[in-house]
Amino acid sequence: MTVDQYLELLTQAHKDQPRFVATVRASITPLVKLRDVLAGMPEAFDLDTAVGVQQDVCGEWIGVSRHVPTPLTGVYLSWGAPGVGWAEGAWKGPSDPIDGMTSLPDDIYRVVLKARVALNRWDGSIPSAYTIWSTVFGGSLVISIQDYQDMTMVVGLSGGLVDATTRALLINGLLSIKPAGVRIRYYATPPVTGKLFAWGVPDSAGFAGWGTGQWGNHLEPV
Repeated sequence: MTVDQYLELLTQAHKDQPRFVATVRASITPLVKLRDVLAGMPEAFDLDTAVGVQQDVCGEWIGVSRHVPTPLTGVYLSWGAPGVGWAEGAWKGPSDPIDGMTSLPDDIYRVVLKARVALNRWDGSIPSAYTIWSTVFGGSLVISIQDYQDMTMVVGLSGGLVDATTRALLINGLLSIKPAGVRIRYYATPPVTGKLFAWGVPDSAGFAGWGTGQWGNHLEPV
């Protein structure tokens, strides 16, 4: 209820008393505002909607900060430069350092937070890994996992555009979804939106044959 709706509950004997009405208004307005703040807290701290300091608080609970230990280089938008053009490169903020990104923007930080939450609940199996990757990227990318059975694996990300900041997170191991002790050889991503090329594999959401599939770029974690 709003303040005015509460005031409508006053008896007729007091409704026409300006000072009484003003006293009641002054008394209940802070309570109504407090109630509205409390009602909005679930949305403010929801991973899908949280921004800014609310997102930082979520990160404290989850255990991952938006401030990266090593600057992410080669991620700022640059016209005419491959991999950091429109919809790939990140806008450099007025206080961002020139040598690289050190504080993740809200949209990228949200992906990292979701990945960490999923990892904390993961059973380490490949079927569950597909579910985690899909949850992290919201179905915008097609994930393909190849297990080499020697404690290494390769992850393919296709079907959509992998932006420069996400690529930097993958390379620096800040978005690593893998079992403990297993090394990711590389991430395979198509140069543009589309499917990865694969020999002898039927066309699928993530792979296509000669003339349709694209040679993947290899992103090797450091």
